[in-house]
Amino acid sequence: MIGVNLDLGLLAAATLGLFLLTLCFSAIGLYLSALSESPAIAAAGSYGLLLLLSILGQNFASETSGILRWFGWPGHLLNLQLGLVKSSDIAYFLLLTLFFIALTLHRLNHRRSQ
Repeated sequence: MIGVNLDLGLLAAATLGLFLLTLCFSAIGLYLSALSESPAIAAAGSYGLLLLLSILGQNFASETSGILRWFGWPGHLLNLQLGLVKSSDIAYFLLLTLFFIALTLHRLNHRRSQ
């Protein structure tokens, strides 16, 4: 490339992080959409849950701060944006995505059987 030295590894890690975050946010929104009849309620619920997960990533001054911090997504995304690809960060996003997709499928199957 002309005039720019891109760190392709850093770019790939950051792109992977944004892709995994998009998957996770979409799965959460899909689940809350399956729970409610109204799109506005689903959007507000998704925003609230994502805000809660964001707040959990902040620093707490208690003994359980490590556990609570692990449930927040900002720290996991930050590692990937800095180019640090850790299997625990990838597992976090994939497990959260699969968890909410499984909840969505369970909810839809339950609704279909009624």
